[in-house]
Amino acid sequence: MKCSVTTLATLILIASSACISGHSQETPDLGDRVESIVLEGTELATELESSPVRQAAIPFVRIGMFWDADAPNTIEISTSVDGSEWSEWTTPTIYHVEMEETGNFVGEFTVASNEPAIFYRLRAGEQGTPTFVNAEFMEFTLSESIEDGEAFDPNTPTSYAIQIGGAQVNSRSSWGAKPPKCVSSHSPNRMTIHHTVTPTNDSVSPQARLRGIQSFHQNSRGWCDIGYQYLISRDGRLWEGRGASRLGSHVGGKNRGNVGIAFMGTHASTPATSTQINSVAALIKGLADRYGIAINRTKIKGHREQGSTTCPGSALYAQLGTIVSTAKNGGGQEPPPGTTTVKGVIYEGNDTSQRISGATVTLGNQTVTSNSIGYFEFPNIDGTQVTVSASASGFISGSVSRGTTGAVTWASISLNRTAGNAGLRGVIYRGSDSSNRVPNATVTVSGGIVTQADANGYYTVEGLAPGDYTVTATSNGASGSVTRTAVANTLTWASISL
Repeated sequence: MKCSVTTLATLILIASSACISGHSQETPDLGDRVESIVLEGTELATELESSPVRQAAIPFVRIGMFWDADAPNTIEISTSVDGSEWSEWTTPTIYHVEMEETGNFVGEFTVASNEPAIFYRLRAGEQGTPTFVNAEFMEFTLSESIEDGEAFDPNTPTSYAIQIGGAQVNSRSSWGAKPPKCVSSHSPNRMTIHHTVTPTNDSVSPQARLRGIQSFHQNSRGWCDIGYQYLISRDGRLWEGRGASRLGSHVGGKNRGNVGIAFMGTHASTPATSTQINSVAALIKGLADRYGIAINRTKIKGHREQGSTTCPGSALYAQLGTIVSTAKNGGGQEPPPGTTTVKGVIYEGNDTSQRISGATVTLGNQTVTSNSIGYFEFPNIDGTQVTVSASASGFISGSVSRGTTGAVTWASISLNRTAGNAGLRGVIYRGSDSSNRVPNATVTVSGGIVTQADANGYYTVEGLAPGDYTVTATSNGASGSVTRTAVANTLTWASISL
């Protein structure tokens, strides 16, 4: 979502005035109050293993994050006001989860001190190491970043595919967009090209990545909706964001009349493909014809031409002339995909490592059962959109709708446990002496339940469905866990040594 990329080898921190989008109501750009880092691959693994002390360029009160990993608790954060006193190591609060071949998580860390932090450290969590992390250090609270607009009418109709001139655009419903929190209208008169600074050769589908971007924009940046009007994935497919007639949030202070088109990926050194160029050119041509916009470099700019930013990346920026000239000739798109294999995993709550075996999974008139690792598969499915449902004993049934993504369409499903009459209780203590209590430890129960032990180290969690649970306690960098079976009408002991 950011428009500049950290040089990973030296872990340069970049102040994001260059890439943070302004409010859609033309409020001042908040970019000078945000700093971002992007880490992936070997450099990310090294950073999390050594956990060096880093100093941010701005004081921050929140860290908005999205990361790719096989499990949620793969990254922890500690912050400091003065570089001397440090907070406990803490995992981010998770807002959004996608589970395909790998997981995509969106969340946030809030500074616990009464004043903004300056220093921070990152380390790998209990469940492994993520492969990609984008973190935004924010100087403002969420309430300061809320975007203004009119209330959205939930009865507004949506269609599956939108034809804009010669371009076929997959609608919001095709990628499972959530309703906007608010909307404002405008009259388009120009366009701006961006990149999202997400993985270019992505390990998750475009639909999953879009849902993650939307969650980050709504829950971390406090905006009405995903910031861009349209996006294009690496395979050349076009996706509806806000839509051309809705005021966007993609160029600080210059959103009115401006249609934002974002290439999904990072294009500092990797150019867009010819398929992407043809698709975007067709979209630009269609929008230009619809709204009377001249197709030239005055009306079609890169983000960097409207502010201090590297967006849309040097490689993509160098292709803008080709995009414009192709748009003058109408562009063109490849035909949509045919049959697809729909597959996924059934997991519990936000914890993608807690797989549910034996779940009944249904697609149309077909039914399968998830295997020992929660996996299911439906081969040779026709259509452009599918709905998959899942049910399991002790869990609330769930379903997802997905637009097909070519040869494989992922449709993983999270199920939450039904409320029950079982419970867990215990004390958190140090070493082998159960009388050496640890006060105020954070206690996490599999399924996404988080509580805090009291001053005597005691905790209790009630209202659970009978079954197996893993309970984890953390305090001041130390952690421990146990697995217990919760029994109906019983508070089962699950004490933990740190």
